[in-house]
Amino acid sequence: MRCDRPGAGDLRSLPLPEDRAILRATWHARSFRRTGRWTALRHRPLERGRKVEIAKVRMKMGRFQNGRRTDQALVQPFPDMPAGEAVCPLCASMETICWFRGADTDHSLSREFSLFRCRACGLGFVSPLPSEAEIERLYPPRFYRRKERGGERFLSRILGWYEALTYRRRLAWIGNAAPGRTRLLDVGCGNGKFLALAASAGWVATGVEASAAGAAAARTDYGLTVHEGFLPDLSLPPASFDAITMWHVLEHIPEFQRVVECCRDLLRPGGRLVIAVPNFAGMEARCFRENWALFDLPRHVVFFTPQTLRRLVEACGLVPVREAHFSLEFNVPIAIQNVLNLLCTEKMFLYNVAKRNYTPADVRHPEAYRRNLLLSLGGAFLLGPPALLVSVAASLLGRGTTYTLCAERGGV
Repeated sequence: MRCDRPGAGDLRSLPLPEDRAILRATWHARSFRRTGRWTALRHRPLERGRKVEIAKVRMKMGRFQNGRRTDQALVQPFPDMPAGEAVCPLCASMETICWFRGADTDHSLSREFSLFRCRACGLGFVSPLPSEAEIERLYPPRFYRRKERGGERFLSRILGWYEALTYRRRLAWIGNAAPGRTRLLDVGCGNGKFLALAASAGWVATGVEASAAGAAAARTDYGLTVHEGFLPDLSLPPASFDAITMWHVLEHIPEFQRVVECCRDLLRPGGRLVIAVPNFAGMEARCFRENWALFDLPRHVVFFTPQTLRRLVEACGLVPVREAHFSLEFNVPIAIQNVLNLLCTEKMFLYNVAKRNYTPADVRHPEAYRRNLLLSLGGAFLLGPPALLVSVAASLLGRGTTYTLCAERGGV
């Protein structure tokens, strides 16, 4: 008999110790039979917390047949939630749970994607991944290059000033160029703004960009040397760089371990790799869940915690030497955008208008474009000071919305 709801099956004959999940399932079943709430719940959507809790119980219980548990794959917890069949790409554990399902906030794709969390190591990941055809639609040319356009020109100018300030903070992670230490590689360089700043500071700057549109923008606008393609597939000479940076790039790459190993091989002994990622263990990720601005499904396909990122770089033969939980570039704007995601009819509205040049034709509700724009601008002005305080406090507790790690290659 299939376990179609908590409490189904003969739990008393289980050849397993009674654990918390079984006790919870029994309690739920008795409560539903006594109060009649189960019948009501079947005909209306479950509250999110209740739905996730019951899903965990069902996945824990597995299948039962003739009063005995079988070792088959985890059962489908709900018709609209994927079965627990996803394997963690970091530790290969099958102990994964579905956090939520979310649609593309950029509206490039119509289908939903599932975000899983590994209970063994804490990594978050999307499964199944977007297809190659879908990936091309996820990164249109405007994703990499802003065109100044009418009403959005003011926002673009403000963003440009803010980026110039925060990109100088990026340079502090790799230090100044020095004799015998001048070669920099930026993986996922986008339109090349950070590389151009590094070049002006004395670095011999080289970029890698998977998108043809992004690579072309970097070459055209800044005259940079940019290799187009996937880093492990490029024929770059080993031990040829003094510093390698990946600024919020690793979360876009399913083969993240292969990329980090390639970076290790490209570093000279004593060279440093700087990786910045969203913090899946951050306070805002846990509080806002699907409204957390840095989920950005399905462009972001893997989500690291500080522990999982350190585990990754150590497994690749690198030594962590410095870390930070606060980024002026992301923490405060993301804290503001998280609240705006709850207020506006379009998620990521302010970010998309400022950085991706959205117009009323690009959003799902064109008639609400101006209302969302006014709400976002007013909200950003009012939420700025409290967002700064919350971001700093969360970072001091090690729960900031971003995490930056600097690791060094050993040897002489």
